[in-house]
Amino acid sequence: MKLTCVVVDDEPLARAYLTRLLTAAGVTVAGEAGDASTALPMVLSTSPDIVFLDIEMPGMNGLEFARQLRELNGSNAAVVFVTGYSEHAVDAFSHQATDYLLKPVSNERLLQCLVRIHNQRSHASDGTEMQRLPVRGLATILLVPITDIVCITSREKKVFVRMKDGIEHRALQNLTQLEERLSRNKFIRIHGSYVVPTNHITEIMHLGNHEYEVRLSDGRRAPVGRTRINDLKRALGLDAHSRESDV
Repeated sequence: MKLTCVVVDDEPLARAYLTRLLTAAGVTVAGEAGDASTALPMVLSTSPDIVFLDIEMPGMNGLEFARQLRELNGSNAAVVFVTGYSEHAVDAFSHQATDYLLKPVSNERLLQCLVRIHNQRSHASDGTEMQRLPVRGLATILLVPITDIVCITSREKKVFVRMKDGIEHRALQNLTQLEERLSRNKFIRIHGSYVVPTNHITEIMHLGNHEYEVRLSDGRRAPVGRTRINDLKRALGLDAHSRESDV
């Protein structure tokens, strides 16, 4: 899903800096404006997914502009306030802001914001399966096919998405969030550190003493937590109470 945006800020340098970050992250900047009166027709004509909006601007400020956008039937853009003043946060969220970024905006914080908006607008929000998952690239967001994911694992306080070609990408969400996000795609938590798609499980192995592992389609193995084996069996259409020797 390709995101588009409009950047509204009366400071040209701040506007240019944010535009560079957004472009590097793969977001299409449909327009830039230095004040709200210029931005309004731009937003209505380009129908962006996101409006990045400064608060302190001459004329109509960002909070007033956000209120106008909310009242207009012609715009359903997410509003992200970008400001140097943290004291505006309460007012920002009272105007139904999707996010609030403090200047100077860090690339890490911007990527988190973009992933949140992408997820809100993805197919999963309407009850259908996701087609692609956003992951971390080099100063970009990559969208990888869900069907190519073999395993999602947590190690050293980071989460990695392993693809069928062996490449690993850093995830932009934690394991619990991904477990919930991908449940419609038949991903299952098999261990405290592993979420896997059931269609990439090729074998369940009983190691003895109530210990299990699964073999995945890339040949690698992953542990199964003792409290999760019955959920795994059910997900694979097996009798959850079958004898260990039957697995």
